[in-house]
Amino acid sequence: MVATGWVRYHHDNSPVTDEIKAADDAARKEKLGIYGACQSAVNTKHPKCTIKGNIDKFTDTRIYHMPGCVQYNTTLVEEDIGESWFCSEAEARKAGYVKSKTCK
Repeated sequence: MVATGWVRYHHDNSPVTDEIKAADDAARKEKLGIYGACQSAVNTKHPKCTIKGNIDKFTDTRIYHMPGCVQYNTTLVEEDIGESWFCSEAEARKAGYVKSKTCK
């Protein structure tokens, strides 16, 4: 499942940790499974909706990034974990997202 990109690998402490991590890295690089179908840096469905909504995996905080924000170009939207694209700041705020502190 990890090698085909249909599950996320976070970490473990087993005799095959390095093998599993390598399989996950390869799946991400080749954009297999969820890494291709559910992650994107560009909104191909609605190209005019360019605001990226991310969920912090440690705090569950919902943060949005607008074009021009420091982290915008390196931010991916992972729809399989509930992240979203937005057309306006008002839409992002209504969905419970706050503006990234790196945005001016």
